[in-house]
Amino acid sequence: GATFREELDPLPASSVEVRNGHWLGYDAPSGLYLVDSIAQGSAYSFNTAYDNPLRRQSVPIRIQAGDRARHLTVRAASRAGILPATVLADDNGFMLPTPILSCKNFAGEREEPDDSAFGEAYFPVDVPANTTHSFQILHVFQNWGNHMLQQVTSIRFFHIYWHLSQGVSETTCFTIPWMRMNDAYVRVPDYRPYSGPFWPGQPQHDCRQWPGLLQYRADGKDVHAVYEKTVFESIAPCMARFTMHFRTSDDAARIAMTVTEFPQADEMRTFLTVRYEWLKNVAIDGDARRNFRWFNVNTLRKPVAKLMWLDEKGQTQIQDVVPGDEPLLGTPLGTDAPFLGTHGQEGYHAFTLLRRLVGQVGGEELTAFASARFRKGTSDSWFTVGKAELAIKAGDTIEADLLLMPHAEPTEPGALAERERIRYGTDGPRVTKVDVGRKLGDFPVHIQAEGEAAAFTVEGGHQTTPIIAEGFSHWSFPMLWEGSVWLDQQAHGGDGYQVNPDGKGGYRFIFAAPMRHGQTRHWRVTRAHCTGDIDQVSDRNGFPELVSTKGGTFTLKAPILFAPGTNRLQAGSPLIAFAGEGKTVRGVPISAEAKGEGQVQILRYDETGAEVATTGIKRLSFARLARFATYELMIDGAARTHRVGNNGTLATDLEPGTHRVQFRRAQR
Repeated sequence: GATFREELDPLPASSVEVRNGHWLGYDAPSGLYLVDSIAQGSAYSFNTAYDNPLRRQSVPIRIQAGDRARHLTVRAASRAGILPATVLADDNGFMLPTPILSCKNFAGEREEPDDSAFGEAYFPVDVPANTTHSFQILHVFQNWGNHMLQQVTSIRFFHIYWHLSQGVSETTCFTIPWMRMNDAYVRVPDYRPYSGPFWPGQPQHDCRQWPGLLQYRADGKDVHAVYEKTVFESIAPCMARFTMHFRTSDDAARIAMTVTEFPQADEMRTFLTVRYEWLKNVAIDGDARRNFRWFNVNTLRKPVAKLMWLDEKGQTQIQDVVPGDEPLLGTPLGTDAPFLGTHGQEGYHAFTLLRRLVGQVGGEELTAFASARFRKGTSDSWFTVGKAELAIKAGDTIEADLLLMPHAEPTEPGALAERERIRYGTDGPRVTKVDVGRKLGDFPVHIQAEGEAAAFTVEGGHQTTPIIAEGFSHWSFPMLWEGSVWLDQQAHGGDGYQVNPDGKGGYRFIFAAPMRHGQTRHWRVTRAHCTGDIDQVSDRNGFPELVSTKGGTFTLKAPILFAPGTNRLQAGSPLIAFAGEGKTVRGVPISAEAKGEGQVQILRYDETGAEVATTGIKRLSFARLARFATYELMIDGAARTHRVGNNGTLATDLEPGTHRVQFRRAQR
C-alpha cells in the first residue's frame, strides 16, 4: 500500500542527473538511494585536506519527481575515510537547513574485523509531484568559509561513539561506558590538545588523559552511567552541540551531559553542562571522598609531574606528584571558578575549570571539593564531596558547567588554567545588552530575533564566540555585522555560517564569530531576501553587494544604507530597513540621521555622484568622495558648490519635511 510505495516503485535512474558523482539508484535491503562522489582519493587524506583547507567535494544533483511526490533517504559516499562533515547547499552554494550526520571509519586502526575506510552522509529529500529539485552535496574537510569547521560524526554504527574535530584534527570523542581505567569509567576516550606539535604523519595530537562522568560505590557495587539516547542540537559545520542521556546502573539517578565545541585556532576547549538528579536514596560505601566522583579524569601510560588546583582562598596550588596513594583527599577548592588539573605529563597538560555549580547532595547545598589519587605512573583527579560519609537523598541534584582544556605548549604550571579562569570564568562570555530581540542564553550566545533581526552586545571569552540567532522566517541569506561592518566569512560563496530549523517553525543561524578577550563586540544578525532568489553576495571594498540573476524585490535590515531603493530609519535604532527592486543592490557610503521616523530613497549612486529623496531626515552625509575635489550639491533645485577636505566627506543639514538631494563632482 501507500506505506511501502517508495519501496515498491522506486524513483527510476532516468529521473536523476548527477555531476561529479554516480547515481547508483535504489538499494532495496537498506531502503536508501545511493550516490558516490568522483574525486581524487589522495587529495582527501588527513595531510592533504589540512594543507588544502578550502578543498571540498561538490556533487550537484537534479531530481524530477514525476506524477507523485517522492520522499527519498539518500546515502552519499565521499569514499574518504576521514570525512568530517557534509552540508547540503542550493545551486548557488548557500547552505540548506537540513541537518546531516556523517558516519565514517578511518581504517588502519584494526579495531574491527572489517577495517575498510568509508565516509558517508545520510539525509532526506522531499520532492513534490511534478516538480524538479536541485541541490549540491558538499563534503567538507578542513574549513567552512574563512574558519575551521567544527563537527560531530558517528564512528561506524554498532557502537555509540561520537567523534568531534576541528577540520580533520580530532578534539574529543564521547562514548558509552565500555572503557575502564584505574578502576574508573571513561566517557571521553579521546581528549587531544590543539596546541603543541602535530604528529609527524598526521595533523593530530596525543591523548594522555580520559575524563568520565558520575560514578560511585553503593551496596557493594560500582555504579556507573548507562546510556539511553543522544539528542543532537547542532551537528556541523560551525558548532557541535548535543546532549547524551544516561541513567545510573542502580536506577537511582538520571544523567544529562550537554557537549559544546566550536572552531578555535589556539586551543581545544570543550564545554560541558552536566546534570545529575537522584530519584532514590543512596548510601555511599566507605569513604565518599574516594568512592563518590561526580566528574573524574584518568591518566595512564605517562607519569604526571604536578597536580594543580585553586584553593579555598583563591590561590593556585602546585604540588609535586610523589609515589604513593591518595596524598590529597577531599581538599577544598575555591568557590569562584576553581580549576583542577595536572602538569608535566611529558609535554601534555590538562585542567578542568568549574564555571558554575549548583545543587544539593545529602540534602545540603553543594560545595565543590577535589580529590586526587596517585599511583606509580598515574595521577587521577576528580570532583567529590568534602566529608567521608555521604547519604544521598531522593531529590538531590548536581548541575555544573565545565571547561575541559588539554594543552601542550610549554608553560609554567597553572599559567593557562589561571588565564582561562578569567576568560571563561570570572570574566566569561555574556550578553551585556540586547537592542533588538531577546536573550535566550549567554553562552553560547543565544538570541531570539525580532522582525528578521537581532542586535546585541557581547563581552568575555576568547578566540571565538558561538552565536545562535533564531526566529527567522527563511533559511537564506544571513548577515553578521560588527557595528556597521559586515563580517564576510565566505570562501566559496554561501559558506561560513550554519542554518538549521529552530524547532519553532522558523530558522536559526549559527556563526563562529571572532573574539579577543577584553573586547566589547556589538553584533547584529540580519537576513537578506529577494523574491527572485539571491545568487551571490560579495564584498565590494567592505560594502556588501547582493545579486539576483532573475531580479526581484530585495528586502533586508542593516546598520548601513543600501541602494538603489528605500531605506527606512528610526531614531535610536541600530538597524535600517531596506527595500529595492532590480538585479543588484549594495551598501553605499551614505549615512543619515532621522528625527523620529525617516526615509532615504537612493535613486542613483555611483562614483560620480548620487540622487536621493528624503523624508524626516535632519542630516545627510556622503563619504568616500574624492579628496580636495569640488562637488555640486543641489537641494530641492538650489545648487551650491563645496570643496571636500582630506576626510572625503560632504554633509548637509536638512529642514523638516521632504527633500530632493543631488550631488555630483564638478567638471574640471
